[in-house]
Amino acid sequence: PEDINANTAGNALAILLPLSAGAAVYSWRGVRAQRDPALAFALALALTLASALAFAALLLTASRGAWIGLAAGAAAAFAAGLLGRRLAARSTALGATLVVFALLAGGMLAVFASPAVAARLGSVGGAGGSALGRGILWRDMLAQIGDYPFTGSGLAATMMVDATYFRLLHVGFITHAHNLYLQIAVEQGLIGLAAFVGILAAALCGLFRAAGAGRSQGGAIRIFALAGIAALVAQCVHGLV
Repeated sequence: PEDINANTAGNALAILLPLSAGAAVYSWRGVRAQRDPALAFALALALTLASALAFAALLLTASRGAWIGLAAGAAAAFAAGLLGRRLAARSTALGATLVVFALLAGGMLAVFASPAVAARLGSVGGAGGSALGRGILWRDMLAQIGDYPFTGSGLAATMMVDATYFRLLHVGFITHAHNLYLQIAVEQGLIGLAAFVGILAAALCGLFRAAGAGRSQGGAIRIFALAGIAALVAQCVHGLV
């Protein structure tokens, strides 16, 4: 706890776990086909144990955001598996990508619109043990985005700008928006946010298409495309909080 924030650790584990699990699944499938089955079995077992250890570490972080993100990623990968070859079509993959980001936007709007939903997300710490609700904090960040819509306030400048300019305090209070998308908009402006979301959308759409075409191209492509979908969606969802 003294070296890394539990949510930060949970976020990294939630992203890496699907990739590790995908590697384990692929390894087990290829055990019999290898020239040295014993070595292939040992490798598959090692990958499985590593994934299990990472999952146990994720549980120990007690990061509910990471748990929800991983669950959402698994659900997205499962849905992509059900859609199968239909995802190979560009229009279907684009539609699936838009659905994911529409749900993310809906979640943010729910927090802004409903104090009850915002309260369930809990508070964030500040200076001197003070706490600030996420819903209120997000609204404060929107006001700051309005002052720096194009350039942002600058990288790693959130604490100074928020404290001295927005809250009129002589000490740092909040270092982060506790929302990946708002944080990028605060520091790098709306253009930076649009670029980031564009990168995520392009990657996710490409993964959807790869998962759809993977059945005809080979098992490895399909397995790792689904793992990539789970990892990327986990990042997008956990990034909300």
